Amino acid sequence: MKARAWFNRKSTIRDDYQEMFNVGRWEYDVKKGEVHCSLEVYQIYGLPDRGYSESPDVFVERIHPEDQELVKQFWNQISQGKRLGRSFRYRTLHHGRQTYVQYTAQCKYDERGDLIRIEGTLRDVTRYMESGKNTALLHPTESFYANYPDPFVVIDQDLRIVRVNRATEDLFGWTERELLFRQPPFVPVQHQDATLELYRTLLKHGGTIWFDCVRLTRDGTAIDVTTCLSAIRDTSGKIVGAVASYTPVGVANNAPEVLLDSESQFQALVRHSSDVFVILSNDLQIKYISPAIANVLGFAINEIVNTDFLQLIHPSDRPTCEANIDNISTGLQKKSSAELRFRNKSGVWRFCQTTFHDLYKGSGIDGCIVNFHDITERRQTRELMNYIADHDYLTDLPNRRAFEEQLSAMIGLAAKHHSELAVLTMSLNKFKYVNDTLGHSVGDKLIRYIAQHIRDNIRGECVAARIGGDEFAILIPNLPDKDSVFELANNLLSRLEDSIQVDQYTVYLTAGIGISFYPADGPDAETLIKHSDIALHSAKERGNNTLQAYLSTLTAGTYKEFSLANDFRKALQNEEFVLYYQPRLDTITRKIVAAEALIRWEHDDWGLVSPVEFIHIAEETGLIVPLGNWILKTVCRQIHTWSKSGMADIRVSVNISAKQFLVDDFVDSVWSILREFDVKPERIEFEITETTIIPNDSAIVESIRRLRQMGIAIYFDDFGTGYSSLSWLQRFELDGIKLDKSFVTHVPVRWAPTQIVSSVIRLAHSLNLTVVAEGVEANGQFAFLKDEKCEQVQGFLFSRPLPVEKFEELLDVGVLHPIPCSHQSRAQLPNRRKHFRVATPHPLVGQVTIAAVNSKKLSLGYTEALIMDIGPGGLRFVSNLRFPANHGVMLHFIVKILGSMTELDGAIVWSEEMGDDLNQYGIEFALGHSARDQLIPVLNEFAVKLRAGQGVDCDFMTGDIGTFFRNEASV
Repeated sequence: MKARAWFNRKSTIRDDYQEMFNVGRWEYDVKKGEVHCSLEVYQIYGLPDRGYSESPDVFVERIHPEDQELVKQFWNQISQGKRLGRSFRYRTLHHGRQTYVQYTAQCKYDERGDLIRIEGTLRDVTRYMESGKNTALLHPTESFYANYPDPFVVIDQDLRIVRVNRATEDLFGWTERELLFRQPPFVPVQHQDATLELYRTLLKHGGTIWFDCVRLTRDGTAIDVTTCLSAIRDTSGKIVGAVASYTPVGVANNAPEVLLDSESQFQALVRHSSDVFVILSNDLQIKYISPAIANVLGFAINEIVNTDFLQLIHPSDRPTCEANIDNISTGLQKKSSAELRFRNKSGVWRFCQTTFHDLYKGSGIDGCIVNFHDITERRQTRELMNYIADHDYLTDLPNRRAFEEQLSAMIGLAAKHHSELAVLTMSLNKFKYVNDTLGHSVGDKLIRYIAQHIRDNIRGECVAARIGGDEFAILIPNLPDKDSVFELANNLLSRLEDSIQVDQYTVYLTAGIGISFYPADGPDAETLIKHSDIALHSAKERGNNTLQAYLSTLTAGTYKEFSLANDFRKALQNEEFVLYYQPRLDTITRKIVAAEALIRWEHDDWGLVSPVEFIHIAEETGLIVPLGNWILKTVCRQIHTWSKSGMADIRVSVNISAKQFLVDDFVDSVWSILREFDVKPERIEFEITETTIIPNDSAIVESIRRLRQMGIAIYFDDFGTGYSSLSWLQRFELDGIKLDKSFVTHVPVRWAPTQIVSSVIRLAHSLNLTVVAEGVEANGQFAFLKDEKCEQVQGFLFSRPLPVEKFEELLDVGVLHPIPCSHQSRAQLPNRRKHFRVATPHPLVGQVTIAAVNSKKLSLGYTEALIMDIGPGGLRFVSNLRFPANHGVMLHFIVKILGSMTELDGAIVWSEEMGDDLNQYGIEFALGHSARDQLIPVLNEFAVKLRAGQGVDCDFMTGDIGTFFRNEASV
């Protein structure tokens, strides 16, 4: 009877209400691990009342087996203070009879904040649960997904949403596209950990549970919902996911309370509610107020009853309150709601979600029912979440999303008032180097310094944002003139000419700024930001502390660099890279003794992209380390495959970035990769470009020593192009050097390069270093190197870099012979074209740009191209740009023929490298019959005049092709 006495002392609910409502009360003593409960609890669980406290296990045994782990997880969260909601429901099972129970729970703490007990209520809600659609959630089927009317999402084993219905979009405000393949975004931050723990338990053990909780809509509004979680199983019974269904609290016929229709039952419900219920007379006097007023506002009931309701409302909110009540009392609305500020007993204003209902008496409206609950903390959390979502935590500037939203809004105003605005994007140069060498704390302080520097230089209506790690954006509305924009940009850059003191470090930074203007450079936020970014790339190419306004004349090369930089991270994630292999030959035997692994990027738009065009992007973004790991793993996997198939045991050379050496566990990770693929270290060589290495970096010296100890050979690549080539030979332990192509190209024709190569070979031999000559493309070069006893050669004379399948064919041959000149150029193959070609005595100087990529039109400037021949069907041209042999990329040409500017469109059908970073392309025109018919007589006349030696009005290039493009690049 001791437990019963406890219950009678604690109870504040009249016995008649409790029996009528069939509500039991319980209390769990945390320290003792005991449960005390009322008679109704025993009756609901089908247990005998033994008159003393019980172990929780007694009640757990009555929980439905499928739900036990899920319920225990929910209880664990409650005991840890991770409250997901005010109540929850689950199934019990006794002698084959399944019932549904609903719990409420409240934690009690001592003065030190320690949890001492949990108390609450319990009631049987079986009649409600079995009366509607709730049982469909126990075993969801395909028909459930098609017909279930309430909002729901399906979650996979990775806690990502994989299925959404229209009702979910309507309830929360996110579209299906925005929700798919991400974790539920409508879970409040403070509930995320507990919710995900519950999902994981469900996906591991199965079961079903219902609980009341708060969820967020897309605009940050908090709504009360009943959530049902249920496991999804396949035909074998394996758990493959979960379905979460949401029912807004208060929706008609969707809450158990609609079954409680007597006045006495309603009174019991009101007494238990954490909401305040108020009944107002027609003159807005408070006629009734529920006991919850003491918890919400601190007043006693007798302090409030028969007073003016509006005295509780903030003066600024009273018109809103009166309007809602008027709409109810006049019958315009049966229900309305608003957020209002209520004054508590201490005089503090609290935000409350307030709902108004009409009160019928007889045949008319005789007052108003108001209920409200405190949402102050929730509102503050929402405002904080919105602020965090829109601001950069480090600088307190708006982030990219907020900047784009404000830019879109300002564009709308500018369009309305016919005004101009400007967008500036500013990026720091080599900022990652600061983080890597001085640490992220110094880097963070620099970023905050730059942010404050920007704030100090912009006027009040401008918007500054941090939109990337080292990138900022500035919006300048209501432009008085464009000169003010350039003045601001120059001011921002000029400050960076001075040193910046951070802690004990003196730091020098440089930056680039790109500028775009509305409406001249784009009609919307996306286009303006894109064009300012393109201008930024152009500025950074031109040097440090440079600004560049967007021009439609920015070249195709600038656009390509911008496109590759944007796509690089995704390419690494999707493994869009492939390795090509170029053989290295013994100079005496011409036998393949090694190969260099050369990475290529298989880009959707740009085709096969050379590493020259993207390695610097990997360096600048810090992705060179994961890229290097991918290359080494791919090489080791290939060596392992060759070994298993009995192919020749050749060494494979891999290019290594200096930044990889700076990773703490670089040598250990190399050893781990070798062991993973069972590759001997002697099969691997590392090539290090001397211009990227800091000669006095002890970490690099030590890494090289350990790698050589393992058996990996170390070569210096591009030897002779740096400033300290000879000091390397003294500082580092090496196995060999690779002579740069810039020297090899000119031997034995030019005296100075010939003497340098001869001297370097002799010096290397005196130090017991192997010499490899790169870029060997002519028989004369090969003969000279052989006479000078250069051990190995590599170059187009014997083979270009090849995909692995083609390279394996060379391995089968073993010994290679120089490729005859007639096999080296597609331009010299027999003509099988449908149309004639006009071969000019000298290349025609033309202009080329990218007109479209995959049907998306571009507006870019032109770059110089040399047209080698032309006909009605196409042309052949040389450029220092790498274009993709891709029909999705359409090029536009302008060339003067017989004094008239001729414009032609076409796609590349073949390409080949020529050396000196030049490329040759074959173009197939995209011309209609009419355009081709107009071109043919022009080209015929052009050919006749050329054959007759007559003068023609064209722009010919009569000098060296390589010199022509070098001069163009320096302009």
